[in-house]
Amino acid sequence: MQKAKIEFATFIINTICTLKCKNCITRTPYQRNPQNYPLKSINRDMDLLFDIFEHLNHVDFEGGETLLHPDLPGLVDHALYYVKKGLADEARILTNGTLLPSR
Repeated sequence: MQKAKIEFATFIINTICTLKCKNCITRTPYQRNPQNYPLKSINRDMDLLFDIFEHLNHVDFEGGETLLHPDLPGLVDHALYYVKKGLADEARILTNGTLLPSR
């Protein structure tokens, strides 16, 4: 079976944010129970994605504020596994720019 092709995939990894933007595209300020989604669940979904698609230009992580996710290094490491295998060109972290990364 031939695998499908898409340009990119975006993983919403949390609904916790440092801002309260009125017109937030992900509606983060309006979430009743802001949370970080589990590392295991996101990585499982990423594995399923690469079972279906043959190549992605990029894998994006978005939130809320992505830098607030405590398992962000594990998520990025998992995406970089696929980059190193040649199944994705890059992994990207989208942030609102209000925090400095700790590493």
